[in-house]
Amino acid sequence: MLKFKLGTPIIAIFALFIFLSSSAFAVDIQKGDNWAFYNDVGYIYITTVIDSDLFQEVASAMDFFQSAQAKLIKVHINSSGGGLFDSIGIAQIFLSMRDKIRIETYGSGIVGSGATLIIMAGTPGYRHAYADTIFMLHSTIMGRESQYVTLAETTKDVERHIYLQNIMESMYLKQLKISAQELKVLLNKEFWGSAQDAVRLGLVDKVLGN
Repeated sequence: MLKFKLGTPIIAIFALFIFLSSSAFAVDIQKGDNWAFYNDVGYIYITTVIDSDLFQEVASAMDFFQSAQAKLIKVHINSSGGGLFDSIGIAQIFLSMRDKIRIETYGSGIVGSGATLIIMAGTPGYRHAYADTIFMLHSTIMGRESQYVTLAETTKDVERHIYLQNIMESMYLKQLKISAQELKVLLNKEFWGSAQDAVRLGLVDKVLGN
């Protein structure tokens, strides 16, 4: 009577099969502190104070996504804002690329101050807010924008804040559905609103969830 011995050859073949199967479905994930890239999709997480370090990381991530030929970029935002220069810089990067690569923005928790510039810089039609997200907009002069903006004490400060205010208002007016006068009123009184308000204004396109 013939006997077949199951030994090393069959075990080796089985191990090779498992290895090849896992390799076929392995996901090559590359990431930094506030970004990740896998399956041809880039992810950016803006969940801290927006400052020069975050700007540098987002700029580097966007360069990487572009070189890696990302098919889609998803930006998740839960931030009360931060430095206006850095917020404008991040928004400008998104605006310059959103017609080349689809940039989807998602707001949750709070999207305040400079973070509102960033969320509306996503690709039109793909800017989202979860149902209970809170939005806040304010003036650079009368508001509390970042660490460096306080009530101006010198003529030079006043001129700087007016210049920044004009840049910010110009960016809003290119995206929002309201007039320049309506925008000034909102900013000067420090506007707080819901995700539905953000859709009405034109900050985002869709509300997700109930």
